[in-house]
Amino acid sequence: AVLAQIEAAIEPYLANGTYDEYRRVLELCEHLDAEMTQRLARRAAAHSDPDIREAGEDYLNKNA
Repeated sequence: AVLAQIEAAIEPYLANGTYDEYRRVLELCEHLDAEMTQRLARRAAAHSDPDIREAGEDYLNKNA
């Protein structure tokens, strides 16, 4: 339940998020929950912004 609340709280930051916001949220999630981090990394890796894609790909490759 707490993780769902955290995901809901970070959503507004990611809706129009920048590279730095994605990176910081990924860093936070990495300390909280591996599944949530993977979901966010996959989302970032599919993003239209190449910098955000890079952030997601870095996390996916890091944990491969």
